[in-house]
Amino acid sequence: MLLLLKILATVAPFVLAIYVSTLEIPRKTKIIVWIICLFISSLIVIYFVKEETQKKERIKTEEYYQNIIERQELFNRGLPKAYINGLGDHPLLRDFLKTGFNYIKDYKYKEAIKEFEKCLTYPKATESEKVAAHIEIGICYCGLSELREGEEHFRKALDISEGVKNKSEKLKGKSAALGNIGIVYSYLGKPNEALSYYNQALEIYKKSGDKEGMANSFLDLGVVYKDLGNPDEALRNYEEALEIEKEIGNDGLKADALGNIGTIYDDLGKYDEALKYHSEALEIFKKIKDEQGIANTLRNMADVQISLGKSDEALGYSNRALEIYKKSGDKEGMATSLLTQR
Repeated sequence: MLLLLKILATVAPFVLAIYVSTLEIPRKTKIIVWIICLFISSLIVIYFVKEETQKKERIKTEEYYQNIIERQELFNRGLPKAYINGLGDHPLLRDFLKTGFNYIKDYKYKEAIKEFEKCLTYPKATESEKVAAHIEIGICYCGLSELREGEEHFRKALDISEGVKNKSEKLKGKSAALGNIGIVYSYLGKPNEALSYYNQALEIYKKSGDKEGMANSFLDLGVVYKDLGNPDEALRNYEEALEIEKEIGNDGLKADALGNIGTIYDDLGKYDEALKYHSEALEIFKKIKDEQGIANTLRNMADVQISLGKSDEALGYSNRALEIYKKSGDKEGMATSLLTQR
């Protein structure tokens, strides 16, 4: 409405001048009217430009002082200046995100949720940041085995992503939300629904050229096909992921793909091949110091040794995995390792 009023105010003098031009009055008078109208329009435009400039300066000043206030608040919490200065603009928002991610690393999902929820109510949070916050909250709920709550946040992220103006950010948020919804359905034992969402995510990753996203989608698809009892299709997807990971040089994803291929060969009774791929995965996980990856791979190697009838070797791998799971507090991993030892 305000913009419309500004346009009308700027155009009105010209309308008056055009109207005067149609009247039966001296030409000199018409010229004078035109000059006066142009002058008035110029003044109006100058006023509006000045007003807009002042508005931008005021917003900039307000943001500057808001950042100072936020930095002081973080400093009062006892956080070091180097950390605070490294957060850039909107330091409170950045701190919420960073703290949330740190809690996830420590499997403190409830604490992480609280931090990400602060992002959703932060006044300067962008739509993209809200999408990211909902996705992280969803991941936390899944980590707490509260899958429906997780799905709810993934769907909120999907809805908000439609309003993201930046095309790259929009596709990134949408594909991440779809992929995570697929994970929820996979956990719920609904493989066909999971495949649908994984494939939707994969198409977006292909469209945007996100090779890391493509690799993740192929890994997810492989897991579902494995659960469906289709090892050939699972292996094909894992190998697709591995080829991409070799190309982009992502060691973590490469190790995941190698380990998953190992599990397929174990299922197929090709135990030497299985151990070969698991061993390659283990070396990479050690290299990048991924304790969870190391533990999972050791547990998988224990399964292969059991298939080979080598109980002593299986127990050795299982015990090593169990120690890592105990250290991280991964109860599911501990339980699985203990079952392997029976």
